[in-house]
Amino acid sequence: MPASSHSYLFSLHSVLKSSRYEEQLVALFQQEWSDFTHESLNMANTPEAIVVERNNEVVAGIAFTRYPAPDDPNVQALWLNAVYVKSKYRGLGLARRLVLAAIQEAYKISEPALYAYTNVGGMYEKLSWEKVAKEEENEVGHSVYRYKLDAMPSSVP
Repeated sequence: MPASSHSYLFSLHSVLKSSRYEEQLVALFQQEWSDFTHESLNMANTPEAIVVERNNEVVAGIAFTRYPAPDDPNVQALWLNAVYVKSKYRGLGLARRLVLAAIQEAYKISEPALYAYTNVGGMYEKLSWEKVAKEEENEVGHSVYRYKLDAMPSSVP
């Protein structure tokens, strides 16, 4: 069965503090980033984290943070803090769905842009993000991407 026909099995949810998704999402992120904490979720002045659920299990998630903008360190820009999909669910478009949902959430709070530091730039480029910085002193293969939110398109890529 093609991956796209599986999409009805998954649902997206916001992660409210102390919700049933919070523990699962932190545990999921800690599989990749052992230093990820509860404090990293739902930080002040950021949208709520978002999870993808399947059969009451969190299988993917995305969270936000504030960090200086690459072009102006005096501006605390909105960044994707973590995007992660469990390995057995990769290739089904779940990261894409999460990033598109994140764009919509950033737009709702009138952010001028959303940033990501990632090693999967190809996905972001397909979604109309632009590479704004390749940090030579950071991890090999990682770059900074920006999605401008000046005006929300009638349909998100």
